Amino acid sequence: MNQKKRTEAIAKVKYFEDREVNIYRKKLESELVTATSEQINGVSDFEKNLQKLGIQQGISMEEAIKKQEEKRGIPPG
Repeated sequence: MNQKKRTEAIAKVKYFEDREVNIYRKKLESELVTATSEQINGVSDFEKNLQKLGIQQGISMEEAIKKQEEKRGIPPG
C-alpha cells in the first residue's frame, strides 16, 4: 500500500514538473517567434525608409559620395 501511494505521489510530482517545463518552453517559443518577427519586419521597415529618403542600397561608398557631390553641384574629382 505504501509503495502504491509513493508511486502515485512521484507520478503527481512528475506531472506538475513536466507541466511547468512545457509552460516555460511554450513561453520561450512565443518570445522567439515575436523577436524573429520584429527583427524581420524591422529590417524591412528600415529598407523602406531608406527608399523614402532616396538612399540607394548596394552601391559603393565612392559611388555614393560622387552622387552626393553631383547633387550639391560640385564637379567630381
